[in-house]
Amino acid sequence: MSQWIIDTDVDAGTTLGRMARLCRKAMRDPAVIYLANMVISPAAPRDTPGQIDAIRRFMDCSFYFVPNPIGTQTIRPPGWTGSATAPGMLEDIGRRGFTQGACDDAAVLVATLGMANGIPARFRALAFCYQLAGQCDRAEAYTHVMADLFDGETWQELDSTRPRDRDRPSAAEIARTMVYDIS
Repeated sequence: MSQWIIDTDVDAGTTLGRMARLCRKAMRDPAVIYLANMVISPAAPRDTPGQIDAIRRFMDCSFYFVPNPIGTQTIRPPGWTGSATAPGMLEDIGRRGFTQGACDDAAVLVATLGMANGIPARFRALAFCYQLAGQCDRAEAYTHVMADLFDGETWQELDSTRPRDRDRPSAAEIARTMVYDIS
């Protein structure tokens, strides 16, 4: 799984499973572990909330959101592919200073950075409501995913595809949530 995954018609559970496999494989790569350790180095040892905040800051300056190609689901590997034209995300950051991708790519990178540092991770897929006269008329398919990291007491949302505490969907806008534990 050192190559991109490109699908055209898969369900959310299948996509989350593929994302989890990419994370589990990447966190066993010594180069990924080394870089994940570098990301959290500004935090004090055993300060899991501080380490999570360091991952958040890294994502804020190293990851740019771009949507998937129309009608296609792509998932980029977090580590290395060895391909100049289809690099993994950390490989891309090393070359260009940043990487880009959709929400699933951001979630994979966040989860990998956390898990490579011993922080439990999970994915949350969201389905939003179609609003009709202020009511949830019907729910759309799962269209957004994010990673949560466990700080020892609570799950911390790390959604680097939109600014923190802004543009966050309200509970009324979220029709369904699918949680996928990957740790």
